[in-house]
Amino acid sequence: MQWFLNLSLRAKLSIAMGCLVALLAVVILIAYTTITTIQQSQKRLFETEFANATDLLEDLRYQNAIRAAQLDLLILTNRAEQETWHQEIQRLSDLAQQAHVSLLKRNQDDSVFVGRINELVATRNDYKQTRESQIIPLIYEGKTKDLILGIQLERFRKMRSIVEELNKQALQQAQSAVQESAQSAHHSILIFVVVGIGTLLLSITMVILLDRIMAQPLNEISQAAAQMASGDMMIQLSTNHRADEVGILTQSFHRMTQYRQEMATSSRNHRQGRLEGKGKAAFGKRFAWKYLEYDD
Repeated sequence: MQWFLNLSLRAKLSIAMGCLVALLAVVILIAYTTITTIQQSQKRLFETEFANATDLLEDLRYQNAIRAAQLDLLILTNRAEQETWHQEIQRLSDLAQQAHVSLLKRNQDDSVFVGRINELVATRNDYKQTRESQIIPLIYEGKTKDLILGIQLERFRKMRSIVEELNKQALQQAQSAVQESAQSAHHSILIFVVVGIGTLLLSITMVILLDRIMAQPLNEISQAAAQMASGDMMIQLSTNHRADEVGILTQSFHRMTQYRQEMATSSRNHRQGRLEGKGKAAFGKRFAWKYLEYDD
């Protein structure tokens, strides 16, 4: 503690302010880190998980629409209407392919997800090839009793299963991202409370410490000066070996009071000596007069 007392007032105040500034910097750093983490989590949530879920649901809708269009082709007998539905199937197939491209591009760093999408694409291509090369031509010829069953039904169910699995995974990851953001916010609030309490306690400690090592000695010097001004020279000022401005001022004031006390004592002794000398001189004169009178 003596090393702190020996520091200059500027150094003491600099340390006190430095501690508060350091705590403030910690709070700012924590706030920045937390906000950045939440932003990244929200960005991943909206740009990846939600986008994946949306594209997968769209792909599932395209699959259902394509299968429904194939069933309509079985019912229709008009060639123009059949060609119209065939074009609609091709359009939906192209949209599904675009969704697959977006999913692969967005999740290129997730090897498991990419593997499942590639499996979906391979099954979709087999499904499309069989449809375009075998089923649609036979539908036009009216030879389509069980063509969309069998292997095509199995492929459709497989594609649907993969999409549902990936969609469930995307929703789980979205929920995980939301929970991660909530945990980060809760963790940050807890840190803010702890740092805030620490800052408050440090501030109170610094105020008490500075009052003890600065304000109290200065108050003692002020009271001593008031006593001296009123004529009371019997002052007992506590001294220390501090090397800061307050310590130097205290020691200088102590030396001054000692000097004033010595001067007062010397002056009092001098006055007392003069009085004693005058008394002796007066006694001698009286003795001399009496002696002269007796001699006569």
